[in-house]
Amino acid sequence: MGNRRTCRVRRCLRGSRKGFTLIELLVVIAIIVLLAAILLPTLHRARSQAREVVCRANLRQWAIVFKSYTSGSEGALHNQGFCSIGAPEFWMHWLGRNAAGSERIRCCPMARKPASSMALPATAREVLGSTFKAWGRLYPLVSLPARRDRPFMQTDRPYHGSYVFNNWLSEPPAAELVIGIAMSVPRRTIHDFWKNEDVRSPGETPAFGDGLWWCSWPKDVDKPPPAEGQVDNFPCGCRDSMQYLCINRHNGHINIAFLDGSVRRIGLKQLWTLKWHRGFETRGRWTKAGGVEPADWPAWMKAFKDY
Repeated sequence: MGNRRTCRVRRCLRGSRKGFTLIELLVVIAIIVLLAAILLPTLHRARSQAREVVCRANLRQWAIVFKSYTSGSEGALHNQGFCSIGAPEFWMHWLGRNAAGSERIRCCPMARKPASSMALPATAREVLGSTFKAWGRLYPLVSLPARRDRPFMQTDRPYHGSYVFNNWLSEPPAAELVIGIAMSVPRRTIHDFWKNEDVRSPGETPAFGDGLWWCSWPKDVDKPPPAEGQVDNFPCGCRDSMQYLCINRHNGHINIAFLDGSVRRIGLKQLWTLKWHRGFETRGRWTKAGGVEPADWPAWMKAFKDY
């Protein structure tokens, strides 16, 4: 009697068990997909913001190192040297010796991987960075070609990074060629290089910033890149040097460290309003005050804020 009752209870329990229907499964999957679609952009923004914070911290360290390096100098902020024929001395070469762990802070977290993985790229353009790639690899010292099977003599580890230096802060000797500008603008530009006593507003004078090359001589007449990441005159820095900085690395902005050690988020069109050198016209052709029209900008920049 008891056994029959137990069996009936078991059969009832088995009959009351139900699995998920196909519709229920589809509803659950749809909810998961919807939640992922909502959360993933938020996570992506949070990750990008965290990387931008690290980028600003890196630039602030370089600004402090540069300020410390030049604090005891008189006249020029730095005297530009030369690492080989036609190439100025790399800032990471003379400044990095004063910064512990300099290799670690030479890259924005958004652009860590070098454009070229080769120790000696076949062409100069292969070392040019991009919006999300670092420039490199560059040797601090090279010799002239020695023989066909050994085109360059390497003397140290190659450099790579994703920050650009404002070379108007690095004055060449008066008798030397002004690397990067002398071929396209008058010799008088030697007077546009900054000297300590000429810096009236260090918080408005850029020192380092996000970029796709290691050096630049920005001028108020420089044209913006026709397409994002495009540089018309690379590797020569003679014309349109602003193109090395005008990249959409941080949602229409880049980070720039100034001479006073501050770091700010700068809009791409705002680059033409900063005091890059002593004679830089901050109300020039590519500013609202200078009469630029929205139609004057390349298509990829038209949606960005005007300054």
